[in-house]
Amino acid sequence: MFVAEGAKCCEPSTVVVWLEEVRKTKAWNTRKQDDPNFCFHFPQIHDSLTSKLCKTPSLEEIKDVVLNIDKDSVAGPDGFSSEFYQTCWEFIYDDIAEAVTDFFRGTPMPRSFIATTITLIPKTESPQAWTDFRSISLCNVTNKFFTKLLYNRLVVFLPTLISPSQSRFVLGRLIGDNILIAQEMIHSIDLRYSKGNITIKLDMSKAYDRVC
Repeated sequence: MFVAEGAKCCEPSTVVVWLEEVRKTKAWNTRKQDDPNFCFHFPQIHDSLTSKLCKTPSLEEIKDVVLNIDKDSVAGPDGFSSEFYQTCWEFIYDDIAEAVTDFFRGTPMPRSFIATTITLIPKTESPQAWTDFRSISLCNVTNKFFTKLLYNRLVVFLPTLISPSQSRFVLGRLIGDNILIAQEMIHSIDLRYSKGNITIKLDMSKAYDRVC
């Protein structure tokens, strides 16, 4: 692995320390101060509907989430896979239901629930530098119970909250539509307009690699 200033290092512990420093620099230090009014510029769910999102889930709703998570989903830091929870559901459903209902009643989740393991996925067959890896965060399956419950409730509102030009993560929309639109826009870029045309190219690979 090539580390700072082109120096090559083969000691795993040294590489880990260096990668951690790079990750902090790339992923966190460039974050700007949040704008408290940022969210007010986007569509919002009416107050009358928020109660539906926050109501305490029933045991059947929790069971449906647990049993429908991909059983081959990679385990998080605690080592428990979704298959474990599905197989042992009859023995542990009381504990799971209590944890989930406590969360919806306002009890903060324990840090162990939201802990993640940052894993580096190589982009090439022979990765040699930080840019040859993509970082992902593996969360505990228990964390997925909460997020899946919230997603199931939010999904009906997403089409009205997310711009029509955003085709990903919304049921019924195809990302291929945006590809066709982009092709048509580039094809028409040479057409004459009174104020001219401009295109902006974003380096999405660098943006994506900062998500962890």
